[in-house]
Amino acid sequence: MERILRGRYTKEFRIEAVKLITEDHLSLPEAGRRLNVAPSTINNWVKAQKAGRLTDIGKFQRPLTDLEMELYRTKRELAEVKMERDIIKKSSSVLCKGVAARYAMINELRLHFPVPFVKRVLSVSASGYYSW
Repeated sequence: MERILRGRYTKEFRIEAVKLITEDHLSLPEAGRRLNVAPSTINNWVKAQKAGRLTDIGKFQRPLTDLEMELYRTKRELAEVKMERDIIKKSSSVLCKGVAARYAMINELRLHFPVPFVKRVLSVSASGYYSW
């Protein structure tokens, strides 16, 4: 499994992400999907904002250039696409066999890939998989 890179975000980006939660009243998962950031990361930023420490996060890091930020995003997308490709290669035999076969395949692939990612690629619900 290829490692997905962790992002480094500017102070302005963090503040805008917190505003999505506090002012626009988006849920953490929805904000995470819109920004392509883990909901737990956004939650940490919201907690830091409430404690008045949001501007201190990343204080000692050198700011990234636009080119470096684009490179990080591109590497992350490439790692996700490679994982999707590998999941589809390994599970192509079960895609037409029904949902139960997909659940069994997720059970096999969970040792090599993140389960939420596999569920999304194979188009099955989390509740269905866990009740199976």
